[in-house]
Amino acid sequence: MVEFFVVVSSSSSPDSVRRWLAANGGRPVQAYGERAMIVEFIDSSAARSAGPSDVAAIYEGAVSEDLDGLDEVGRMGVAAWNTRQSAAFRRSRDTRIGEGRSWGDEDAEPEG
Repeated sequence: MVEFFVVVSSSSSPDSVRRWLAANGGRPVQAYGERAMIVEFIDSSAARSAGPSDVAAIYEGAVSEDLDGLDEVGRMGVAAWNTRQSAAFRRSRDTRIGEGRSWGDEDAEPEG
């Protein structure tokens, strides 16, 4: 699975983007207001192909923080996404106690 940050066009409906995702093997993972979302694709080439006119932009890496027209929630989504893209975040995620284990795993040790 590969994640991307998607910005919906200001003149479009998020529902049409969700239909496009479903038709191309994608699914929304997190929505930040009406115009920003993190989506997951089984095949990254589907996301890299031209999306519908409803999609203003698709990012695999860091997102420009000066996107026009995003509300406060959308801007917070961009900031969260960009944090997840940083090398420091990836290092900390890779060394978390219990990384990759189920929440209900009885052998998992709590952090701290």
